[in-house]
Amino acid sequence: MDEEIKKALYKKAVGYTAKEVVEEYGGEDGNLVKKKVSKKHIPPDMTAIKTLIDIDQDAGELADKSDEELEEMLKKLTIELGECQE
Repeated sequence: MDEEIKKALYKKAVGYTAKEVVEEYGGEDGNLVKKKVSKKHIPPDMTAIKTLIDIDQDAGELADKSDEELEEMLKKLTIELGECQE
């Protein structure tokens, strides 16, 4: 699998923060009136996680887990990661 695709799939699997830009144009000349830049959190995606597990031959024990078990593991990891970042 192409490394760039695998990196993108990993990013979707673990979640990420994206910059969101909203621009408003108006007035008689149609110039930029307002620009808002904010950060938006994109949560982890279960399908991407399972796809990575299926691709990765070394993840044998995780491949046998149910969606519910993987979601529970994801919740625990998310909590642990949140605690580490504080």
